[in-house]
Amino acid sequence: MIGAATVRINREVAEVPLVATRPQFRRLGMCRILMNELEKWLREFGIERLALPSAQSALNTWTSNSIGFSEMTEAERSQFAAHHDYLDFKDTIICHKQLLKQPI
Repeated sequence: MIGAATVRINREVAEVPLVATRPQFRRLGMCRILMNELEKWLREFGIERLALPSAQSALNTWTSNSIGFSEMTEAERSQFAAHHDYLDFKDTIICHKQLLKQPI
């Protein structure tokens, strides 16, 4: 096994609260491959948005151009919390990404 992720799906939103890559495979693009495949499958299921909590130290990884997440603003986070149950870990930043530009 190279990497793994947990995925929670709540209507049109998917959440990835945990992504892990074995140490010897880190910084080789394995997480990007895993996320590309996951996003492809989620789009096929009609999922519109993907969200994940990020530690401050990993924020640049998720918000880089290659992975493409953006940090949720406080207003977005409040609106998101009002409509979806999600895992909120202490001292994490919620990142999100639109998967479908137009609903299917």
